[in-house]
Amino acid sequence: LIGTNKHEWSFWEVGNTYTPDEYEAWIRGWVTTYFTNADFAEYVITTLLEMYPATTDVEAWWARVAMNTDIWFTCPSLAYARIAARGNEPAYAYHFNHAPENSPLAGMGASHGFELSFLFGTADQMGRWTYTPTVNDQRVGDDMRTAWTDFAHGYPPAPPEEWPNYNAGNPLFGEFATAATTLVDQINEGRCDRLKQLYLAR
Repeated sequence: LIGTNKHEWSFWEVGNTYTPDEYEAWIRGWVTTYFTNADFAEYVITTLLEMYPATTDVEAWWARVAMNTDIWFTCPSLAYARIAARGNEPAYAYHFNHAPENSPLAGMGASHGFELSFLFGTADQMGRWTYTPTVNDQRVGDDMRTAWTDFAHGYPPAPPEEWPNYNAGNPLFGEFATAATTLVDQINEGRCDRLKQLYLAR
């Protein structure tokens, strides 16, 4: 049972600010270091700016979050799920897409580690970040605990119902989201496939 959160990288961007120009300079800096072929590097830069556009400071911040989440969390997780799916035991993929609604941390989205307070029901044990769960918070937590318990007992996780084994040819993810817990077939608009073409994902 493997998965990631929608906004993993926001955890590392707290307190940072970027203009669109600074954001583009950041991309240009590490891409030209990573790729020595100037023409290909320029292609990568142009493609990344198309995939993760930013015209305001807020957009630049979230674009960095999205790009780093994809490169360091989502795409490696999917690569691992593909490998696990070839094994003798069933593999399942999930996506956590819910921000704690009643928490001062809500503005970070579904950040790194945020799923744990829902999974273990510890919203009241977070020190200065303790919060009172909303109805949606409680439902997400209940759904996660039910799914994880099913999985731990050797059953397919549910909810969502009919959660199938992960199949790279027809991937389906159990998504724990604000609106509902459901199955989805896309978690980052297919960006990992494009990142593979740029040698930034496997």
